[in-house]
Amino acid sequence: MDVAGLRARLQPPSPRAHVVPRPGPRARIRSCLEDHALVWVLGTAGAGKTTAVADAVADLPCATAWLTLDTTDAEPGRLLLHLEEALDGIAGRPGPAGEDTRAAGGTDVEAAARLAEGLGTTPLVLVLDEVDRVVESDSARLTLSAFLRALDPAARAVLVSRRDVPLVLGSARPFDGVGCVTETDLALDAAEAGQVLERLGWPGGDPAEVVRATGGWVAGVLFEARRSPGHVHGGADPLHGYLSTEIMAGLPEGHRRFLEATSLLAEVTPGLAARLGQRRARAIMADLRSRHVPACFTGGGEQMRCHPRFREFLRWRLEARDEEEVASLHGAHGRLLLDLGRVEDAVEAFLAAGDLDAAEAAGAEAMDVVLGRGDVALAAGWLRAFRRATLQHSEALTRAELAVSLEGEAWAAGAMAAERLLGMLRATAAGEQLDPDLAGIIGTCYLHVGRFEDALAVIGHARPGPAREAWSVTLAIDIADRPEHYRDRPAERGGTLDGLLHRHDLIHGRFPRLLEADPVPCAAARSSRIAALGAVGRHDEALALLEGWSEPERSPGMTRNAIDLLADSGRTDEAFALLERGRVAAARSSPYCLALHHLQAAALALRVRGDAAAARAALDRVAEDPGAARRRRVVEQVDLWHGLACLLDDDAALAATHLRRAVATMLDWDHQFFLPSAGVYLAEVEWRLGHEGAADTAADHALAAARIQGSDHLLLRALHEYPAVLTRRLDAEPVADSPWHALGRVLSTERPRIAAAPATGSRLQEFGTPALSYLGRSVALSLRRSSEVLARLAAAGGALDKTTLLRDLFDDTDERARSYLRQSLKRLRDALVAAGAGEGALESGGERVQWVSGRLTSDSIEFESAARLALRLRDRPGLEAAERALAVVGGGEYFPGSRGDWVVTRRVGLHRLALDVRLGAAGTALGLGEMDACRTHVDRVLAEDPYRESAWRLAMRAASALGHDDRVIALYRDCRDRLAELPTEPSASTRRLLTELRR
Repeated sequence: MDVAGLRARLQPPSPRAHVVPRPGPRARIRSCLEDHALVWVLGTAGAGKTTAVADAVADLPCATAWLTLDTTDAEPGRLLLHLEEALDGIAGRPGPAGEDTRAAGGTDVEAAARLAEGLGTTPLVLVLDEVDRVVESDSARLTLSAFLRALDPAARAVLVSRRDVPLVLGSARPFDGVGCVTETDLALDAAEAGQVLERLGWPGGDPAEVVRATGGWVAGVLFEARRSPGHVHGGADPLHGYLSTEIMAGLPEGHRRFLEATSLLAEVTPGLAARLGQRRARAIMADLRSRHVPACFTGGGEQMRCHPRFREFLRWRLEARDEEEVASLHGAHGRLLLDLGRVEDAVEAFLAAGDLDAAEAAGAEAMDVVLGRGDVALAAGWLRAFRRATLQHSEALTRAELAVSLEGEAWAAGAMAAERLLGMLRATAAGEQLDPDLAGIIGTCYLHVGRFEDALAVIGHARPGPAREAWSVTLAIDIADRPEHYRDRPAERGGTLDGLLHRHDLIHGRFPRLLEADPVPCAAARSSRIAALGAVGRHDEALALLEGWSEPERSPGMTRNAIDLLADSGRTDEAFALLERGRVAAARSSPYCLALHHLQAAALALRVRGDAAAARAALDRVAEDPGAARRRRVVEQVDLWHGLACLLDDDAALAATHLRRAVATMLDWDHQFFLPSAGVYLAEVEWRLGHEGAADTAADHALAAARIQGSDHLLLRALHEYPAVLTRRLDAEPVADSPWHALGRVLSTERPRIAAAPATGSRLQEFGTPALSYLGRSVALSLRRSSEVLARLAAAGGALDKTTLLRDLFDDTDERARSYLRQSLKRLRDALVAAGAGEGALESGGERVQWVSGRLTSDSIEFESAARLALRLRDRPGLEAAERALAVVGGGEYFPGSRGDWVVTRRVGLHRLALDVRLGAAGTALGLGEMDACRTHVDRVLAEDPYRESAWRLAMRAASALGHDDRVIALYRDCRDRLAELPTEPSASTRRLLTELRR
């Protein structure tokens, strides 16, 4: 670490001679600090941001800390280290957040949160200057976001930047809003500009004219004192124009070249400048000090630190010089950095110099430290820049390749690096046995590319002991023809092995173990934890962890997690788009990852779109991998998804073959992850085959797996698809407090999802005039009750007992009602036969009625699905989804004229859901500023449900947004009058909103 350079960045710049007292910006910044936990100070280069902030925090009663960011902070590991140094000395400061913390487990994002939490409740103000230095680094911004979110409310943060920097602040911390100080607040007025110009010896003129010409821009005013006819206007950075003409043009050529060359240094001293080949450094620095260049001089003029933007400008000028000269300077800088012990920085300098020999040598030396603190991205960048020939002959860099491949799940690349490394080790350490952990990593790469025997053999050649035995079992657990079982799972050992053990914990459904364990610093463990969070329904937490990696940085496993989370959250279009984008990365990773990708594609095609053909095509691609049949995780899913495809095609016999085998395999291998789904699907199939006892057993397996998982989320998801499984179990349960009844209550609250029909299915129109479409052909339904029977069957998943049908649709179970049901079923069957469906489309023998000709859907089912999606989406997609959902119910009343209990109850429930969707659309439209759409939706809600208080509040907010203060009060009175009819009165929330809107 460059101690001198970092020390200079941990304190605000010293005030220069031209700085004048500025009570306006000082008061504005302090006011923001009183009202807000986070304050942005934004403005272009030279706007006076840093000077104003330094003045505002100079004599605060609480502790203050300062950090000026530079380009090295784009690496999150270094950003964490520098934040820790800035906070050194603050009461209650945490322990190390960099190398030690990450070695203990966790990502940069998690380490940042711990760093902030370690500060406790200490009141402090932290200033981060030049935040725009990390705007292009997703990982640094996410790390900084996590740090800010985790700060205690007693702390204040001031972020100084010349650009908007998107941060993920979320709602984890009560920010009380965000304060912002802009260029307008910082601009000099005429009086202040006059004082500044006078101190700089400006020859005369009107300060007000200067302010008008520059907009009060501090740099513009400052450099106005040095204006010349050759002033450059325009350009990408206006400050460059000022600096080129008004500063650099007035310096001797030797001074200009000195500044450009030494811009490689954060802090310039005569000795360091000499190392870069600069002569007369002391004399030049003394002369520069007298010429008022944008730099801070300390140590009696022996140390010079250029203003960050001035240094940026000088670096820009340097890179425009002769390539050989610039390369020579970068090379000298690299050698200096090596002598200072800054090996990592030396690598970057040598790369800039084009000196690959030196860069590769330094990289090999620094790699262990870089990887030890978890900076895999930095290591990967170096490896990409280094020559393949060097990598192939360097043991240190080949080990790094292996580590980077493991972290990024680049298994094919890892296997090639492993092969090369083994050759090196055989040549240099013949007869020595491998370290078990290294052998385990190599074996993991081999296993993913289908080299099963090689994977086990390399473990067998490792040094004997508990570590070798642990790795041997861990690798063999997933091989179908091996005797090792999850019951043999070894204990964690605190290294890479733990990440692979967590993968096994995931597929074996031990979610509590994953969620309760301490974080493990490897990709396999992190992705397993994210998957477990999603599997128990904690989607927000899972997505928050995923935000630690941008999409290009995610491993194939992370991408699969993201796809599952998107699909499970109703964002299916995004899930399929990400699935398509992830295919190339999965294929590049390994045959195993590609097989898992195709399995996920099959699952989504079936569960989301009901597309059995697409699923089978994906499963055929899985079979192309010769090693697929030896992977337990693959074998069970192939049967699972083939079984569901057959179930969707109504081939119960073949579905049973696949699903029975899948469930048996999962039970034998103790694979619990997919067992709730497999059990539910098998229960449905067994019931369709008339095997009620086997159906109950399959459902019990699903319930038992959910208990092992510690969550009903995956079970409920499967029951959403086949709710008739739950319905049948509820009918069979003798008591009302069974686990199945508890599931039923949750399922009804969550509005169970029924899979939409494929394009070749049947669809019932229920809103307006009832009508049935069978395989695209219209079916004439002459009897209204026939339509109601179909609607009831569709709502139950296609099958229902006659007693329930009689009770729900005919209000009785006597012989007259049964005769009416028989007549309705006959009319329906006759209509289907006339449409070409055949006699078997509807089965009604015995005490059950079942639709058996493909999948049956309806207006209401499609509306519920669309409504669920609309209520989960936000912003423009949410509004559009709401409009699509409401269009489904726009054809009229649900079964107009029908008065049966079930129809009336269904009508009321759908109407209530439609109002929920409409009210959500109104709120979304308000957020988007689409006031006409907002008013249309909220007025409709109030017209149909005038007692919905949340709608009155939304209408009040919309009126306030339009500036209609009188209408706000009128709406409140209308709300009060309506609620008085119940009788009740507006809630405290409504009264409080009125007070807030009238302020």
